[in-house]
Amino acid sequence: MTASTRALLQFLQQRGTPLTEPILLEWLKQRLETCSLEAVLVGLTEVAKLARTLEEEGQAEVGVVQRVRKRTDLLALLPGGRPSVPSQWRDVLIDFENNLAGYAPLHQARLLASAARFLWFLADHGHEYPGEVVLLSWLNVELAKYSVETVYLSFPRVERFLQYLVEQRGCPINPAMEWRKRHQELKGALLCLKQGLEPPIRLPRHQSFLTPHIENFILFKRSLGRKYESLCTLEILGVFAEGKGVHDVGELNPSLLMAFIASRDWRRSTKKTFQGLLEQFFRFLFRTNQLPSEAADPTDSLPRQRRPPRPPYIFSVREIARLLEALGEAPTHPFNRQTYTAMVFLLYACGLRRRESLRLLVQDFDPVRGTIFIRRTKFDKDRLIPVGPRACERLQEYHRCRVARLGIPSPESPFFVQSYGAPISGSLLSIFRDACMRAQIGSEKSPKPRLHDLRHSFAVHRLYKWYLEGADPQSRLPRLSIYMGHVSSEYTRHYLHLSQDLLRVAGRTVASNLEEMLTECEGLP
Repeated sequence: MTASTRALLQFLQQRGTPLTEPILLEWLKQRLETCSLEAVLVGLTEVAKLARTLEEEGQAEVGVVQRVRKRTDLLALLPGGRPSVPSQWRDVLIDFENNLAGYAPLHQARLLASAARFLWFLADHGHEYPGEVVLLSWLNVELAKYSVETVYLSFPRVERFLQYLVEQRGCPINPAMEWRKRHQELKGALLCLKQGLEPPIRLPRHQSFLTPHIENFILFKRSLGRKYESLCTLEILGVFAEGKGVHDVGELNPSLLMAFIASRDWRRSTKKTFQGLLEQFFRFLFRTNQLPSEAADPTDSLPRQRRPPRPPYIFSVREIARLLEALGEAPTHPFNRQTYTAMVFLLYACGLRRRESLRLLVQDFDPVRGTIFIRRTKFDKDRLIPVGPRACERLQEYHRCRVARLGIPSPESPFFVQSYGAPISGSLLSIFRDACMRAQIGSEKSPKPRLHDLRHSFAVHRLYKWYLEGADPQSRLPRLSIYMGHVSSEYTRHYLHLSQDLLRVAGRTVASNLEEMLTECEGLP
C-alpha cells in the first residue's frame, strides 16, 4: 500500500463519508499542504485501485478517480496548481495552460512547471523572446545546477512551450526545435555541453510532405514524456508515397500503406509495431484538424497483424552457469568479454530490462550500500534496488578492470562500456545468441532463448526459492513487483503459474524433487 493510499484511507475514516468527487478534491487540496503538486497528481493515479475496491463495497462513486483525472480544470481547482511567474508573463502562462486542454493533469503540471522556470530565466536575464543564444545560455545554467538526465527530461517540455509561443504569441522561431534538429542526439548533445564541448552536427536528411506533420507528432509525444528522437519509418513512408505520385497526407490510402509495408523486409512483430504507430499518427492528425473529420482513416482497413503468444524460456541455474562460461569465451576483445559477462549476470541477478542496464551510470552503483539506482524505466520511473553479494562483487571486479584499462571514469559516464570506452550498443544481442548456441541452451522443440528471458527467469527462480523456503509467494508478489519496476503486481502474477509448473517436474511430487531443487537453488544469486 502506497503512502497516498494510506493517506486517503485515513482521510476517509476521519470524515466518515464515502469517496465522492468533492471529497476527493478536498483530499487533494489537503495533500498540497505537505506535498508538491507533481507528487499529489502521482498519488491520484496510485489511489485508483483503492477506489475500485471501495466501489465494489458501495463506499465510493463509480469512476470517481477517472473523472477527476480527466477534468481539464483540475489544476485551477487546486490551490498552488499554477506555478508563479514574473508579472509580465502571467497572462502567457494562463493562455498556455488553456492551450493544454485535453492533456492529463500530471502532464499539464510538468509542462507548466518547466515553462515557469524558463520564464523566470528570461525575466532574470532581461530577454523578451528566446533565440538560440538565449536557449544555450539557459541550457548551460541548467546543466550547471542539474544532471544531464534531469535537463534531458525538461528540455522537451520547454520545447513544447516555445512552440506555443511560435504559434500563439508571434515568436519568430522555436530555438529548441531548431537546435535539436541540427544535432545527432539530444542526450549526447547535452553531455557535450556539460563537458564544455561542441555537440556534433546532424547530417541533412530528405524532407517529404509528411515531415511537418511528423515533427508536430513527435513534439506532441515528447510533451507527454515520451523520448522520441525521430520516426525514420514515417519519413521513409513519405519518400515512398512521393515516389508513387502522392504529395498530400489526405491522399494516403490503405492500398498505398499496405504496399509500403509489403515493400519492407520486416518480421510480423515489426509490422505490428509499425501499424500501431500509424494508428497513433493518424489519430493525432484527425484530433489536431490536420485531416478533415469526415475523411476515412486509412489504418482502419489494414489487416490486423496478430502474433501468437510466445512462452518465455526459463533458464535453469546450470544453464545460467554455462551461459556465463560461454560469454567468457566469446570471440571478441577480452575486456568486452568481461563487460558482457557482467551485464548478463546483472540482468539475471536483478531481473533488469536490457535498456535499464545500458542506462546504468557509474554513480548509480553504490558498492558500500550494495544498491543500484535504475533510471528512466519502461514507465518513466526511477527505483533504487539492493543487489546480492555475488552481483555486487562482480560489479566491483568489473569496475576495477575498467579503471585499470581506461582510467577513472566520470560519475555520469555509462557503467558498462566497450574496450575503447564507448557505450555498449546492439552487439550484446548477437553475443548473447552466439553464447546460447555454444552453450547448447535451448532446443528445436523449445523457443530460442531471448535476452529478456533472463528477467523472466529471475522472477520465476525467486518465487521458486520462496516455495522451497516455506514462504507464501502470493503474499510476496508486491515486493517482487516493486523490485522489478512493474506498475502493478498484476503484471507479476503470471510468474506464479510458471513457478508452480517448475514444482511439478515430470509429474512428480514436490517432496520427491525437493533435494534436487535445493541443490540447484544453491546457485541462485
